[in-house]
Amino acid sequence: MPVYVEKNLQAILMIDLKFGHMENYIKNYNAENLTQYERRKQHNFLTRYITIPYTKNKLSNKVIGLNWSKILSISLSLAFVIELIVHLSILIKKSLLSLIIKDSMTGCYRRNIFDFYYKNKSNKSLILLDIDHFKRINDQYGHDEGDKVIKYLAKNLNQLNSNSTRVFRWGGEEFLIVLPKLSKKALLNKAESIRTNLDYTLQDGSRVTISLGVTEQKREESIFQAIYRADIALYQSKFQGRNKSMYL
Repeated sequence: MPVYVEKNLQAILMIDLKFGHMENYIKNYNAENLTQYERRKQHNFLTRYITIPYTKNKLSNKVIGLNWSKILSISLSLAFVIELIVHLSILIKKSLLSLIIKDSMTGCYRRNIFDFYYKNKSNKSLILLDIDHFKRINDQYGHDEGDKVIKYLAKNLNQLNSNSTRVFRWGGEEFLIVLPKLSKKALLNKAESIRTNLDYTLQDGSRVTISLGVTEQKREESIFQAIYRADIALYQSKFQGRNKSMYL
């Protein structure tokens, strides 16, 4: 709340609203006319050197004074508002970035941003997988059920996402997992863990299965060459009866 001044020195800062009585301000500080409030201010580290204008004449205009506690309160409020705006801006930026780089249906990374992360990378292992008989699932149970299967699989796969591992939605029901360089045994174990942990049952009681092709980048090989080899391994898995992991 503002402090209304009617006589003597009663505020730290006085503002003549009409600027019509500036000549009445006493320039020389008169300690004998200080109020108790002003005496305390004089001994305060933050306010001891502040010159306080005042007038003994009663002005027709109301003069508003602001004390330092109110100024500090306003400053803190402004600082809070600014910090809130910055925080909201960061959240909005992150949300927009997520919409750009991640598939809205599955939450997996989009295929079209793969180059940004891995175009010139080396020493990576790959797992390429897709859902077995997915067309039959859509035809027999409807696309809504097919979407549920995709979302269920993606939810499981997204748990693998980390600083060193990313899951991409590579096609409709196809996913690519990029991992750090692993041995053949470790890579097959990872693929089999993904396959065996899938537990989705359709309306007729049959289980949804996936086929996987796994490989790792060879020395001086581009990651796209490795993806091509993983695709061949996936095809071999399908050809040999599905619901298995094949290494190439």
